[in-house]
Amino acid sequence: SLVGRWTCVQGEATNVLLVLPLDAKEHLVAFGPPSAPLRYGRVGYGEAAGLALAQMRCLGDGLGHPYRDPRLYALFSFAATGDTLVVRPVNPQAVERGAKTPADLAAALEKARGRPDFFRAPRTYVGADD
Repeated sequence: SLVGRWTCVQGEATNVLLVLPLDAKEHLVAFGPPSAPLRYGRVGYGEAAGLALAQMRCLGDGLGHPYRDPRLYALFSFAATGDTLVVRPVNPQAVERGAKTPADLAAALEKARGRPDFFRAPRTYVGADD
């Protein structure tokens, strides 16, 4: 199950990922370094370009500030096995911008899918036993 608390340590940086169910198809996530206000997002799941992808709508942060970046959504793939979760963000620089519809986005993803830089570096999270 994705629900729970996950921790990723890369070099000197530690990030946490909290996953809570909203309903059968969506999760609320909180993520970021534990020493700073966490950022929040709403995650739904689907398929595009032959890939199982998650789409996160960025909501805001733990100080109550709404998300203000023009890129409101992030796409990523993930694989959970036991107490390990690997998240691979889709590189927004690799996918053509300007999609106005889900079909446009699916076409842009299909076109970019074969690029070596399609995904950013993966992050590996380990489930916490608290």
